[in-house]
Amino acid sequence: MKEQIKLEIKKHALDETPNECCGILLQNEKKSSLEIFKCKNMSPNKAEQFSISPGDYLKASKKGKILAFYHSHPSEEDSFSEYDKLQSEQHNVKFILYCVKKKSFHEYKPKGYISPYIGRDFELG
Repeated sequence: MKEQIKLEIKKHALDETPNECCGILLQNEKKSSLEIFKCKNMSPNKAEQFSISPGDYLKASKKGKILAFYHSHPSEEDSFSEYDKLQSEQHNVKFILYCVKKKSFHEYKPKGYISPYIGRDFELG
């Protein structure tokens, strides 16, 4: 990932702290360039989760090819959640994570991950 893209994602994350930021990395077909598309976080719990606005997704998809979704973790948690991995797999698109407190970037590429919770019986207690 290019340094300019990292800087833009980092700035977006810092601007949204203490909430998670979210957005889309796309290939702008008219400009032949990579760019980020900042999205509105629609999650009711923005400090711990993100949900990309469907309207923003539609706008971004009209600007170019979607290459990845990105989001931030304002906490010290610098790994992808189970939900992040499953969403990446279901959409077959890379996820990028920026951890604000650790100032670190991570990427998750879909590779056939299956949750260890799928197929298990639910038991209370």
